[in-house]
Amino acid sequence: MIEAVGAIGIHQDYFASVAREASVGYLDRVFIDMMWYKAFSVWTLLHMGYNVLFQDVDLVWFRDPFPYFKDYINRTSTSSSSLGLNHGAVQARGRRQHPDAFFSDDGQRSLRYSPFYANSGFYYRYNTRATRHFAWTVMMAFDVLQTTGSHQNVFTFRLNENTDLAGVRPKLLDIREFPTGIMHHHDKR
Repeated sequence: MIEAVGAIGIHQDYFASVAREASVGYLDRVFIDMMWYKAFSVWTLLHMGYNVLFQDVDLVWFRDPFPYFKDYINRTSTSSSSLGLNHGAVQARGRRQHPDAFFSDDGQRSLRYSPFYANSGFYYRYNTRATRHFAWTVMMAFDVLQTTGSHQNVFTFRLNENTDLAGVRPKLLDIREFPTGIMHHHDKR
């Protein structure tokens, strides 16, 4: 079915089996195990050399996001504007480097999501050394995921860590252009 719509489907029999029963509720064992597959699938594709657009199944596109990414990179490659986060412009040999990952804004402003407020349910990552390392560290935090039950916590912590350790250059997407669930829950119109 995946390949019929023009996407690439990857399956190997040696992948761990996924529970046949549905998740009964948020943070049950099936749900937590599926959160690890979010990490595993992204790492696998980056490791294979692909750029990755990840989205949860409850997300609906109002428009194609790829022209936005391309336009943003074209505009900022010669611009002196910042990445839109806490960090200033990144310079490389006198030229600005574009972000290697775009993240949707979760809308939450608590310490749990800071300093980037990135939502783990929609993002686009270029295949770079930094994004592969970031994906690997999230995937390898299976024990933390099992203990906390939260992919979002692991994702946020590892993103913060990898901006320093691996040089991930994140860009937080404007929540008005890329609305997330908080927009629906706080303003149903």
